[in-house]
Amino acid sequence: MERLVQLIRYEAARAALDAAVMFDEVTAIIDAAERASVYAKQANDNDLIEKATEIRVRAQRKAGEMLTKAAEQGMRATKESHGRGGQVAACDQTPPTLADIGLTKSQSSRYQQLAAMPDEHFETAVATAKATAGEVTTAFMLREAKNVAKRPRAERVAEIRALVNGGHNVEQIAEAQGVGVRTVQEILNAADIKVPIQRRGRPIDSDKIVRESVAALSGIAQGLNLARGLSIDANEASELLADLRASMKALRTLDSNLKEIANGK
Repeated sequence: MERLVQLIRYEAARAALDAAVMFDEVTAIIDAAERASVYAKQANDNDLIEKATEIRVRAQRKAGEMLTKAAEQGMRATKESHGRGGQVAACDQTPPTLADIGLTKSQSSRYQQLAAMPDEHFETAVATAKATAGEVTTAFMLREAKNVAKRPRAERVAEIRALVNGGHNVEQIAEAQGVGVRTVQEILNAADIKVPIQRRGRPIDSDKIVRESVAALSGIAQGLNLARGLSIDANEASELLADLRASMKALRTLDSNLKEIANGK
């Protein structure tokens, strides 16, 4: 009976978190989960410890998503929105600072690091933490987040270039990479990658992209069959290898999708 009650509370907390649209709603869930985890540890209730710590980390991640989005939309003060000497530029309505919303810089940084994790990696990390430690600590999740951040820049650039070539816009690329729109834009600018402007309401023609890509790949294959000895230096080889791996990843996904269609699934 006790496990059933805990499950119901856990599901209710997940539902409340999914439905939360205000920042103070999310921070209230963080505080409630923290209190529940403290109580669970005192009561030596391992099941409640696991559920409470998971809810806390999920709420912290959602808070990070809200913070990132608010900064991008100019709805909260950032370093860029302050003038010299740390003074906020004069305007009719000054965006709230972290202190105004009751957060420290450290909390904001931690929450946004969690928010930057790709969904698949985040879920895997949660499952790993529960299986190995019986609780989902923020420290463990931040270590996992840093593992994502340490990815070679050339690899990320190659993946972003492949997404651009596939017709994705900046917002779609940011979601796929698990980073903010501003980060993607910085990478695009540094790598001199141009994203074609898409008119609103005009959907991407995926079928056309696939047909043209396959046709292009057929020509590439013929050209590569003629290649013999290479005189490429090590640095260029590393960059080409990163691009090739990102392209092969996209091709494996396409291969899988086409097989499913061909088999009538």
